[in-house]
Amino acid sequence: MNDKQLPSDLPTLRALAAWLQQRLTEVRQEVADAERTAAAEARRPRWWVRWQRRPPGAPRRGTLHEEGCWHPGAPDLDVAALRRLLAEHGDRVAPCEVCRPSPPG
Repeated sequence: MNDKQLPSDLPTLRALAAWLQQRLTEVRQEVADAERTAAAEARRPRWWVRWQRRPPGAPRRGTLHEEGCWHPGAPDLDVAALRRLLAEHGDRVAPCEVCRPSPPG
């Protein structure tokens, strides 16, 4: 009554179970490593805003750039900081027409 295409003898089944457990442990470790890498990537600064000069009292306006853009500046905003900045300044921060940054969704 072995319609699942598994071996029928106990020693082979135990060896298979041990091998599968080992592989599952390895896969779980790879998943954990990938999650740590993704979290670190989310914390890495990738954007910056080049603020424009403004008269006193005028709202702040700027241009959003992404790493790799040739405009002066260095990335200092990670995903969380960029979301806060965009929530605060909204459409007063325009995307750079050169690098066309893709802010997180």
